[in-house]
Amino acid sequence: MQIYIPERVYGRLKSIYAGGVTIVSGEDGCGKSTTLAEFIRRSRGKGRSCRFIRGSKSAEECFGKLCRLVTGKPRPIPATDGEERALRTEFERAELSDTVIIADDPYAWELVLGGYRAGRLISECLS
Repeated sequence: MQIYIPERVYGRLKSIYAGGVTIVSGEDGCGKSTTLAEFIRRSRGKGRSCRFIRGSKSAEECFGKLCRLVTGKPRPIPATDGEERALRTEFERAELSDTVIIADDPYAWELVLGGYRAGRLISECLS
């Protein structure tokens, strides 16, 4: 069986490996999780680990899951400049070269686009 993937979609799928964190958006049931999982299973190199963030009940829980994967400990969304600086330091020290984190979670977009400090940390430190 062959599956045709349009070049534009294939290019976006390949970009998963360019960043430490990829955030995926799409309505439930559209096949995004299945497509991603199959693409990664078939294309990733040896020694590359893929972790998914799914099923969060809030943006805070989604961020905690992301922090657990990056730093080893769940962290709350930073509320002060000091907390943000401390977490930024941890994110920048994290070694993600062999790990791909895919946030296939409805709250992941809220973290990045919702004006949270978390969005800035993700885009500046983990992309």
